[in-house]
Amino acid sequence: VAYNGVTARANTTSAQSAAATVIKKVEIYNAEEAGYPTAFSQLTTASQTEAFHLTGVTVSGTAIAAQPTSPNTVNLWRCPATGTITGMMARYWKYDGTVGLTNLTTGTGAPATGTTGCAIVAS
Repeated sequence: VAYNGVTARANTTSAQSAAATVIKKVEIYNAEEAGYPTAFSQLTTASQTEAFHLTGVTVSGTAIAAQPTSPNTVNLWRCPATGTITGMMARYWKYDGTVGLTNLTTGTGAPATGTTGCAIVAS
């Protein structure tokens, strides 16, 4: 049982780290490109010399509804769902006993919890 608790905390930490990395790359992209990315691939296929180039994170193009196989799996959401993007959020799964999704946000318009008013960004 103790092993499961350690593993769950480690997986939550990995998931949180992956989401934080995505948000940092989104913020760099916004600063350098004067706007938020409209597709996750704008981060993952960017030149390795770009500060916003992203590796090591798996993006799910559909909303995470159950525990992902890898704790490095996140969703990227744009806010609002239509029009000019004013904020984004990365959602990750919590494995540590408070099972569910947690949001990390940047910009404005992204809810602290849930996804109201936002749309998932395609991979």
